[in-house]
Amino acid sequence: MTRFEGLVPATITPMTEAGEVYEEGFRRVLDLNINAGVHGFWVAGG
Repeated sequence: MTRFEGLVPATITPMTEAGEVYEEGFRRVLDLNINAGVHGFWVAGG
């Protein structure tokens, strides 16, 4: 089994007032984390 290492933060999904994914905001969140040096993302659905 592969052992995961490094930073893998839980990813938030910014939403609009209408309850839709705020795509530009989501890109900003991902870019901020990538530029900070994370190694992956923990993505969960709801």
